[in-house]
Amino acid sequence: MRIFRKGLILSQMGFRKKESVSVKHNSFTLIETLVGVIILGLIMVVMTRVFISAQMSYSKQGSNVLVLSEGRWALEFMSNELRCATVSSIKTTGFWPNYWNGKRIEFQGDIDNDGSLENVRYQRIRSGWTFINKLGRSVKPGWWWSTPIDMTALIPLNNSATIFSDDGSGLITIELTLRPRPDLSEKRWNRSITFRTKVRARNP
Repeated sequence: MRIFRKGLILSQMGFRKKESVSVKHNSFTLIETLVGVIILGLIMVVMTRVFISAQMSYSKQGSNVLVLSEGRWALEFMSNELRCATVSSIKTTGFWPNYWNGKRIEFQGDIDNDGSLENVRYQRIRSGWTFINKLGRSVKPGWWWSTPIDMTALIPLNNSATIFSDDGSGLITIELTLRPRPDLSEKRWNRSITFRTKVRARNP
């Protein structure tokens, strides 16, 4: 009888020992799970930051490409037409009101090669009393100038900037300063880019 009780006691002790080991094993698994969740969270934070950084870099690169393409296209288009201008018709100053001086150019030239001269005007567009971020092109087929057609929407807000100037001999200087976001101040991701070229009218 004593032997049976002793065996029963030892058996119960062994069961409790195994139960204790099982509890410890379950606790260790929970710790592993928590560590795994923490590591996963850290990885997600790092990946999110990398994604945001890459997205900002891509957006910045895309904005710069847009500025370059807009600026080059506008200068090339205007230069091609100004080469056809007659020197005596070129006008960059003497406008009324005088706020157009340096922001407007008018000339005559056979820009479509039809044998007749066309009146062409480029100017900084105004909305009321304020210049806006657009450069427009107009023609004058009769008595009145047509409504300006937008050339580019990336000229910064700078009412004192001179865009067009000439030396009186047919050499015209065009200077455009463009910015991805002209409505915001210049920053590392919103740099201004200045395009400058000189064009000589071919016709006296």
